[in-house]
Amino acid sequence: MNKIQNNQAGYRQGAVAALVSVIVNILLSAFKLTAGILGHSSAMVADAAHSLSDVAASAAVWVGMKIAVKPADAGHPWGHGKAEPIAAKIVAIILIIVGLDIGVNALINISRADYSTVKPIALIAAIVSIVVKEWNFQYVWRLGKKYDSTSLKADAWHHRSDAISSVAAFIGIAFTIWGGNKWHFMDHLAAAAVAGMIIAVGVKFFRKAAADLMDENLPAERINEIKQALMITEGVKGVEALYARKAGLEILIDAHVEVNPEISVSAGHTIASKARDELKMRFPDIQNVLVHIEPYFPNDH
Repeated sequence: MNKIQNNQAGYRQGAVAALVSVIVNILLSAFKLTAGILGHSSAMVADAAHSLSDVAASAAVWVGMKIAVKPADAGHPWGHGKAEPIAAKIVAIILIIVGLDIGVNALINISRADYSTVKPIALIAAIVSIVVKEWNFQYVWRLGKKYDSTSLKADAWHHRSDAISSVAAFIGIAFTIWGGNKWHFMDHLAAAAVAGMIIAVGVKFFRKAAADLMDENLPAERINEIKQALMITEGVKGVEALYARKAGLEILIDAHVEVNPEISVSAGHTIASKARDELKMRFPDIQNVLVHIEPYFPNDH
């Protein structure tokens, strides 16, 4: 499978994962909302809202993957990969908004003196949610790691934060059921803790998606790996500058390599082609490489 096919497979598998997540979370949020209402648990209702936000987030990832898989065209010569971090940013914004809403409502409820008795069905819903959401996290996270997809990783952590929120809800509900009236506030305190987790994850992935959209250079370790691969290319004397940015699942490279200034233009072009091929062979996620030829003068180094 070549690199283009590999990236297309990544987008297609990402779209399938997002669609599976949409279906799972529709069913799970309906179950948790029913359990929260019948069980008089604000923590479980908040948890259901979190799962419902997963539906919107996974839908955004699905749309992003469907757009990103489109090949380059006259209007988009670098492809449509930027649709993937855009989807990640939408997921992050949804997380932050949901977290703020849950947090405000939880704090308001904590200040109230009237508490309803929480019923065991809410506890059962929390256990089911923990199991289902952890499975959902593992499924999406593996794909995100495999293809280094920001939107899939963000969506996976959306699922993981839902699992964690269900753990917090479980603890709060358990205290409320078995701790007596003096512990009734724990249900709402758990909801507030859930809100904090959701917001933190949202901010993290908002910053990562923004970095991808702003064409932030890759980490220094990755830049050094790419530079070393260029340096072993026959004819390359040095690397004057190297820029690498992420566009969806692909890496775009702009490299300035130094060669013997006395060789012909044709020979310089051959070295540039070899350097480009070397990078694409070594790194499957590198899709587009632009190599600039510069004269090498030892005294300048």
